[in-house]
Amino acid sequence: MKRFSLGSLRVRLCLVVLLAVIPSLGLIYYSAREQRAAANALAWQDIARIARLTAEYQRAVIEDTHQLLVVLAQLPVIRDVDPSRGGPMLGKLLGEYPLYSNLGVVASDGNVLCSAIPLKEPVSVADSPWFQQAMKTRDFAVGEYQMSAFSSYPLLNFGYPIVGSDDRASRVVFASLDIAYLIRQMSFVLPAEGAELAVVNRNGVILGQTGGREDRVGRTTPEAAVIKEASAQRGGGAGRFFDSTGIERIYAFHPIGGRRAGVDLYVTTSMPTAIAFADANRQLKKNLIALAVVALLALVGAWYGGEAIVLRRANDDLERRVQERTKELAHEQFLLRTLLDNVPDSIYFKDLQGRFLRSSRAQSKRFGLSDPAQAIGKTDFDFFSPEHAKEAATDEQQIIQTGQPLISVEENSPLADGTERWVSTSKLPLRDARGDIVGTFGISREITERKQAEQALAKERNMLLTLIDNLPDVVFIKDSKGRYVFDNAAHRAFLAVGTLDDIVGKTVFDFYTKEQAAPLHADDQAVLAGGVPVLNRDEYLTDRKGRKIRVATSKVPYRDEQRRIVGLVCISHVLGELK
Repeated sequence: MKRFSLGSLRVRLCLVVLLAVIPSLGLIYYSAREQRAAANALAWQDIARIARLTAEYQRAVIEDTHQLLVVLAQLPVIRDVDPSRGGPMLGKLLGEYPLYSNLGVVASDGNVLCSAIPLKEPVSVADSPWFQQAMKTRDFAVGEYQMSAFSSYPLLNFGYPIVGSDDRASRVVFASLDIAYLIRQMSFVLPAEGAELAVVNRNGVILGQTGGREDRVGRTTPEAAVIKEASAQRGGGAGRFFDSTGIERIYAFHPIGGRRAGVDLYVTTSMPTAIAFADANRQLKKNLIALAVVALLALVGAWYGGEAIVLRRANDDLERRVQERTKELAHEQFLLRTLLDNVPDSIYFKDLQGRFLRSSRAQSKRFGLSDPAQAIGKTDFDFFSPEHAKEAATDEQQIIQTGQPLISVEENSPLADGTERWVSTSKLPLRDARGDIVGTFGISREITERKQAEQALAKERNMLLTLIDNLPDVVFIKDSKGRYVFDNAAHRAFLAVGTLDDIVGKTVFDFYTKEQAAPLHADDQAVLAGGVPVLNRDEYLTDRKGRKIRVATSKVPYRDEQRRIVGLVCISHVLGELK
C-alpha cells in the first residue's frame, strides 16, 4: 500500500488548505501596502503641520519685535538718547523680554550710544547690513545670523530708524533676538519619535535645532538646494533625502517671515521613513505569523483528521455555511483590529456604566498601557483627573438618556498624572441590533500642540499690551476710516471713558464737537494719504472738559504684511499739565 499519493484524501485536503492560504496572503500584502500608504500620508501631514505651526510662532515673534521697536523709537528717552537714562530704561525692559539678548540705540555713524547691557568699550555696527538697511530705507530692517558683540550667543539683529524733524534717519533703535531662545521655544511642539526641528537661513545653514541625531548648528542642511530655490518666492516645500548615515528621511520646510522683505529664515522638519512605516511593518509581521500558525494547524488537522471529517458527509453543508460565516466575521474583526491598531486618534467603546469594552492602541499608549485589553472593565476615573472623569461621565449619561451625540467638542482632559492634554472629542450612542442604546462610543483627536501654540502666542501679545497700557504717554491706533481699534489707559483717562469697549469702533466725532473733531480727523487723513509719519510735533490737545495740555505728538502710518497702509499709530508725550 502506498504511503503517499497525490490522489489521497489527505493530500487533497492539504492542497485545499494551501489554496485557502494564498488569497489570505494576498489580502495581507494588499492591506500592508494600504497601511504603508496611509502611514506615509500621515507622516507628511505631521511634519508639514509641525513646520507650519513653528514657523507661525517664529513669525509672530518677528512681528512683535517690529512693533516693539516702533514704540521704542517714539519714546523721548530714546529719541533724545542720554546713556545715563536710556541704558537703565532699556535694561529694565530687557528683563521683561527673555527672547532678546540686548536692546540699544545706534548713532548715524554706527557707534552704539546706549545699550541694555553696559558696554565695556566702544562698539560700532556701521558695517552691519541691518544698520545700513534701516538708515537707507528708514524702515524696519532684519540682519543676518551673526555672533553678538555683547555676548557669545548667536543672534538675529533687528533695526528701526528714528527719523528726525528733517525727515532723515538720525539714529537706529535695535533689538538682538537670541536664536537659542527661539530654539528652546520649539519645546511647545511635540514632534513624533525621531523627528527633528531646525531653524535655517535662506542658504540652508542650520542656525539652531531641537531633537535629531547630532549637533549640526552651523552646517548646511541636505535640503539646502530646495530652500534656496523656494526662497525667491518665500514659499515652503517638502521632499526626501538621505542623511550622512545613509538613512532616508522625509522633510518639510516653511518660511518664518511670510513675504516680509529681509526675513530669510525657515523652519525645517524631518523624520526617518522607517519610523513612518514602523507600525505598518509590525502589523504585517504579526499578520504573517498568525497566518502561518493557522495554516500549520489546518494542515495538521487535514493530515490526521481528514478521513474522519469526510466520513461525516451529512455535516458538510452545515460546515460550509459555518466556515463562510466565520470568514466574514474574521474579515470584519480584521478590519476593526486594523483600524484600532493603526489610527492615531483615541477610539473607544463603553457600556452603560462607562466601563471600557474596547479601545484603540493609540488610546492605550496615552494611558501608559502596553496592551489595549488592559483597559477593559476600567473607567475614566482610572486614567484621568477626578474632575475631568466626572465631566465625561455626565456627558455620556446624557447621551444615553437623550440619544443625542456630542460632535467635535474641544476640551482639556489632563491625565491622572497631571499631564496637560487637549482633545477634540465626538461621542455617540452605541446601539444593538434592535436599536436599543447599550453604551457609548467616541473618538478623541489630539490638539495639544495647537492649544499650546495658541497659549504661547497669547502670552507674548499680553506682554506687549502690558507695556503699552502702562506707558504714561497717550497711545491709540485707528483704522483707515478714523475709527479707534486700540488705545492705552492714558488715552482712555484723557477721554474720560472706562474700558476699551467704550472706544473701539468710534471716531473723534463721538468724543468732541464737530468744530474740534474736524481738524483732528483731517490731520489723521493727511498722514494716511501721504504715508509720511509726523514725529514730535509740539501742539495742544483739548480733553472733553475743554482743558488744554501741551504735548509732543507722533503719528505713524500702520502697514499690513503687504505694506499697505491700513491705519494710524499715534503717541502723544505729555509736556505740561492740564489747564
